[in-house]
Amino acid sequence: MSSKRMVLLSNDEAASGLAAAVLSQQGYAVQVRERASPVELAARLDAWIGEIPVILVAGYGPWDQPDPLALVEARCSRLIEGFGDLLRTLALRELGSAALQLRARAGLAGTTLIFAVTGGPECTRIALEELVLPELPHLLRDFGLVDEDVEQAEHFVQIGAGEAPEIAAPGWLNQLSALGGRLDREARVELPPSIAKSAPVLEVLNSAGERGEVQLGTERYGAYGWPDLRRPESKVLLVGPGEPVGEVLALHRMPTRVGVCRRGGGLLHSTGRLGRSAMEITGADYPEEGRLFAMDSDTIHVREGEHVYSWDGRRRLQQGSMQATLASLILHWSRR
Repeated sequence: MSSKRMVLLSNDEAASGLAAAVLSQQGYAVQVRERASPVELAARLDAWIGEIPVILVAGYGPWDQPDPLALVEARCSRLIEGFGDLLRTLALRELGSAALQLRARAGLAGTTLIFAVTGGPECTRIALEELVLPELPHLLRDFGLVDEDVEQAEHFVQIGAGEAPEIAAPGWLNQLSALGGRLDREARVELPPSIAKSAPVLEVLNSAGERGEVQLGTERYGAYGWPDLRRPESKVLLVGPGEPVGEVLALHRMPTRVGVCRRGGGLLHSTGRLGRSAMEITGADYPEEGRLFAMDSDTIHVREGEHVYSWDGRRRLQQGSMQATLASLILHWSRR
């Protein structure tokens, strides 16, 4: 048995399926999926505490009885302070006022780390992507729960009471369908000149495991998939024409708008000017003048003359030229 196995306790089909998809994207293998009701949760926690390094509790309602978070907290000898507060702060930008009801706890129970998040699928996704998965390797090592030479979890197990039907993992294919797009794996689309002439950008795009064409209405985009264009969990970038460097969309990150904007519209619905984008994405006005270059889940990138600056609502940092920033963003999105 691997020393880095994970158990998911959930009573929500959508949150459970989304958690499985996010974990699969990060290299965790989904082996078993079952469910546990709030009444059954205490017994399931007791059965696995001390037997497995990580338990994820997800999908329960904020006012379920017995309270899932109280059950978790009662079993933890050490709490990871600030987990819930930080998660609500991160969720505010995507969920708006709905983040108020998001409740979460994290702590160490015996030799088991427990992360508990109430709410729907988006709450689960934000918790996993923004907090749990980035910090999990460090926490496991700090608490001595895994061998130092093990870099990535090998198994992910969902357990509970009663079998549940298989759920197709959400991913970029669902997003493509929602946009009314069509994929042709055999076709190829010529890159915009500004991208085709950039060696660093080409190096990243050429690392894609599969390429194809996506047609959205009358527009055609080059599709680049890591590791391919066949798996729902693949990272997929769409690249199309536009100014100043072309349009790029991280399809696997939708419905969150992530990509390089083009002037006059496009999939990211940007006119090229900052407009309301700074407030919508970062929660704060951009302190200087410039044009919107790209957007991420909580950061915008702004072009000022020949340089691009990032802005997260607090700090304005120079990123370099448009081509250098483009290469860095495409590399980041192809992996996340």
